[in-house]
Amino acid sequence: MNNVLFLLALLPACYLTQDTMIYNVQKNGLVVLTKDNFKSTVLDQHGDWLVIFDGDMKLVRCEIQKTICDDVKNSVKVYEEAFVGLKAIGFKIGRVDFVDTSNRGLIANYPFVKGFPSYVIFGKNKDKPILFNYKMNTAKEIVNMVKFLNDQPLLASGQCGRNSGPSPGKSTYELSDDNFKEVVLQCPEPWLVVFYASGDKFSQCNMYTKKFEEAAGTMLNRVKFGKFHLGLSKLVPIYNPGYVVCKTVFFRAGDKSGPPLDYNHGIASDDFSKGIVPWLQGQLG
Repeated sequence: MNNVLFLLALLPACYLTQDTMIYNVQKNGLVVLTKDNFKSTVLDQHGDWLVIFDGDMKLVRCEIQKTICDDVKNSVKVYEEAFVGLKAIGFKIGRVDFVDTSNRGLIANYPFVKGFPSYVIFGKNKDKPILFNYKMNTAKEIVNMVKFLNDQPLLASGQCGRNSGPSPGKSTYELSDDNFKEVVLQCPEPWLVVFYASGDKFSQCNMYTKKFEEAAGTMLNRVKFGKFHLGLSKLVPIYNPGYVVCKTVFFRAGDKSGPPLDYNHGIASDDFSKGIVPWLQGQLG
């Protein structure tokens, strides 16, 4: 789902009310979470949580951004149905007021939450929460995906390769001829690798790599994501013989001597049938 950007500086004061939150606490049986009770209620207790970082619907200028409003409202209906299914499998559903300034310290702990509504899974590995901002068509799809992400085992803590690691501030690894064999091919863990080009001439690829980064954040510690810049390389002709811009390949866990699996879903929109994370669900499930 596209987040509603929180641009208070651009909004008149009449929109800053607190009585029109997107998700109603009583209607949906939500637990109100704040900076004062979040740790003791969610982090220190056993049990799985889906936490909504919610906001005031009046912050969305519906007369100007009707498409965004309709998108939010339609998605809310599906998510509200999903809450019932998630509770049936043991999840608790909580809500954090994204607008309340007293919660800024809490929200700062999760910098990937950039707007509202945002959905975050605090499940089996609460020190590794999962951002879950995907627009799906049915409540069943949401329940299945949340369960899949929560059940997916974490990768081993050790790195593949002596000097490997995500780019600063990113969830992806920068790959090259120098480190590809050690970091990817000799690594027992699963990898998704995009061969990309950058610059003004490659606007679609620029958009795709942003989606790739988002998916990497969601699947962090479950699948490794790498970016290999198209250029002078001995490896590109092997894995991307046509030098296709933003070609993406998946290396399964274990032996990687065979050919990788191509990911052929274009620029990977948020749509359930085309997104990277749902596609990985099919490969890992």
